Order: sequence, then structure tokens, then C-alpha cells
Amino acid sequence: MTVPRNYAGLLRCRRWRARSGGHMRASHMRASYMRASHVTWVASCLLAWLVGGGAAECAANKPGWSPSPAIVQLDTSEEIFAVGDPHGDPSRLATVLAAAGLIEAMSLAGCSQPLKTPPAVSWTGARKILVITGDLIDKGCDSVGVIMLLRALQRDAAAKGGRVIVTLGNHEAEFLDDPDDPKTEKFGGELQGLKLKPEDVAHCRDSLGLGEFLCALPIAVRVNEWLFSHGGNSGGRSIAQIGKLGLHDLAADPNSILQARLNKKGPNKYPWVYAGNCKTDPKQLLESNAAALSSDPKVRHFVLGHQYEEVQFYSPDTACKSKDDRKPDVTRDAGRLLSALRAAVPDRYRHEQRHR
Repeated sequence: MTVPRNYAGLLRCRRWRARSGGHMRASHMRASYMRASHVTWVASCLLAWLVGGGAAECAANKPGWSPSPAIVQLDTSEEIFAVGDPHGDPSRLATVLAAAGLIEAMSLAGCSQPLKTPPAVSWTGARKILVITGDLIDKGCDSVGVIMLLRALQRDAAAKGGRVIVTLGNHEAEFLDDPDDPKTEKFGGELQGLKLKPEDVAHCRDSLGLGEFLCALPIAVRVNEWLFSHGGNSGGRSIAQIGKLGLHDLAADPNSILQARLNKKGPNKYPWVYAGNCKTDPKQLLESNAAALSSDPKVRHFVLGHQYEEVQFYSPDTACKSKDDRKPDVTRDAGRLLSALRAAVPDRYRHEQRHR
């Protein structure tokens, strides 16, 4: 598997033994709001009740995220490439893909001229597999351009025997769950600049097909023995169980497979979450994660984006004390970490992690 190392964002690849784990905590749940954009759907639901359709028909008619399948699975002997977190920067994404030999070099204007139509992109990766691990939108100036670039690339790659798979990131999930979420307001502003209503995009029905693309993004991808997702934490679930998670669960739970992050101070006595504490045994978390996935015989390794920083590893006995006690060999003990690949990140991408 190859990871371009000059990418603006991060793809952190982690290879785990068959015993690793995760833990789910329900917290920081955002409130749901009934917005004007939902009035039409609510009215149709009431009508369904009146004519005897009931709740099942009401739920089935609600527009929104509905990937099929929720977890993409494939086996291949081809080379696998992975890139994470394009975040509104199609120009840099194109540069990285060209450097990796997956597309012909192309020049995009960037912020001075955001993409409004699909670019002419040419896949040169033959039968290779490219996985984009989510977070296409926000932060950069042209989230719409990233979507258009990847849509065009998916079509061209498929026509030439390759495959481009894009997964859901926490930013896409939060936008689809609540298009008025302040965290995704930059993307919403882009949409309004194109005379599109964010709620229409979130309900998969805008004129440019942006929502249709976002609403079809899967949670994760299994390629051979590798499970690709945005945040990486299976929460002790099997692939089948992960595939049944709802959009709000994925968006609102800080420990979900899209939101979870390795604590900056390493996994030793820290859970696999951003808001962790020193009282949780990481070995148990890692082991429960892989124990559940061991029921899916092909899953042996996790690949995730979401975090740009290097994860520090501490001695199990001093995890909550001075960082001077850090011991690299702890990766063989509690972390079970066999490898970590890290891409370089420009200073402009280094910002407070809680907003990612």
C-alpha cells in the first residue's frame, strides 16, 4: 500500500495485530432541531399517518444519507493508494495524485477561480485502487471543487479499469445530519454562493448533484485485510454492525468511527478518543476493537485519516505523568502498533484539533 507523503492533509496508516480495541462513550450529543426545510417532509409524514401508512413509510420517505452498501468490500491484487482530508483544496489534491502517478498533471486555479463544473481529469493508475478517507469539505476555499474533481475521477478511473472509493468524513456526516451546523458553515457559504440551499444538498436533491454524491458516501471500505475509515475506531463492532450505524450516531458521538481520535499523549492508559482520560486501559480497548473485527476474517489492519499530529507513546506506568518518561518501545506492548506513516502538513493546516 502506498501513501503519498507530500499531501496537505494527513493519512495516518496503522497496522494492528489481531488483538486491538476500542471503546464507545456517548457524550457531547448535539440537539436535533426542526427546521423550515423539514416542514414538507413532516407534512407528508402526517399525511402518511392519516391514510394508514404509519411510521415505517414516513421514515422511508425522508430524504438523506443512504449509502449502498454502507461498507464497501473488495479483494484485489492491485496496488492500493490512500489519501485523507482534502478539505476544500482540489489543486493540492490534484498535485498529490499526479505525483503518485494516478492522474495526469493538471493545473487548477485554486481560490482565485473555484471549480463550478467538473474538471477534465485523466486517470493514469490503470487498475490501481485509490481510497479517499473523507473530510472533503470545509477549511479550504473550494470544497465543491474537491467533490467535482473526485466525481469526475471516479468516472474516468472506472472507464479505465481502476477504482476510486470515497468514504464519509466527520465533516460530511455533520453537514448531512445538520446543514446549519456552525462547523460546516464555510461549505454552506460556498453552496449559497452557487445559489444552492444547504438543506437541499443535505437532502440529496440539488441541481449540481453534490448532495447525491455526499449521500452515497460509505462509512468505511475493506480492501483485502485493510479497513479504511475516517476516524478508525470500530467501537468493538463487526463490519456488519458498523454498517447499521445511523448518520446522527456517526456525526454526534465523539468516539464514533468518524469522530474518534487517538489521544495526543498516546494510547497507553488513554482511550482511543480525543476527550480521553488516564483511567482507561488502552490494551482492553484495542483488544476489544480487533476481537470484534476478528469475526470478519480478512480484517487485520486499520487505516485512518482525521489526525495530522504524531501520536506520542508513553510507558504504561507513567502515562499520566511527565512526558519525559516516554518510551518508544511501548508500541510493542500496549499500542500494538506495527507501523505509522505520516504525511507532511503545512503550517496553515496546524490548528486546534477539536475543530477538525
